[in-house]
Parts: sequence; structure tokens; C-alpha cells
Amino acid sequence: DIMSLPSVLLGVVPPLAAGIIFLKGDEASAALEMAGAYGSPLLYGILPVLLAWHYFKARRAKMPGGIAGMAVVGLSSAILIGENLSSNLGSMI
Repeated sequence: DIMSLPSVLLGVVPPLAAGIIFLKGDEASAALEMAGAYGSPLLYGILPVLLAWHYFKARRAKMPGGIAGMAVVGLSSAILIGENLSSNLGSMI
């Protein structure tokens, strides 16, 4: 069974325990900021575009919104990641 209790616990408990162990004061907000700056655009912007492109390319079907629409979403996410990266690197220098 995919949703068995041991598989769910193994997927949730170790990352949660690691997060609690390594959590120190203000570092939680920094970790959340990094996840929002890089993880969200990758997960909700670039990855869906790549999956849709691969899916429609393999089936030689028309993509809803066209390639231009998907390119705008992917490019916007890439620009957001680049902006966050330059901001983070600029604050380190």
C-alpha cells in the first residue's frame, strides 16, 4: 500500500527531526526565506513547464496556451530565481 503508516512516518519524521535538531533562533526564518526564494519558483514554475513540454513533445500534441505561454511562465520563474540569487550574493559581498 502506498499510504502505509511506516512509509508516511519515514517520509515525515526524519526531515522534521533534522529541522528541529538544526534549528537555532533566527535561522528558521532564513531557511523559510531560502525555500521561498528558490524552491517555490522551481517547484511551481520551472518544473511544471518542463513536465508539460516533455509530455506534449512525446505525444506530438498541441500545448494549451502554446509554447509561448509556457515559455513566459518558465522564463518568469528563472528571472525570479536570478533576482533572488543576485540579491543574496550581493548581500554576502
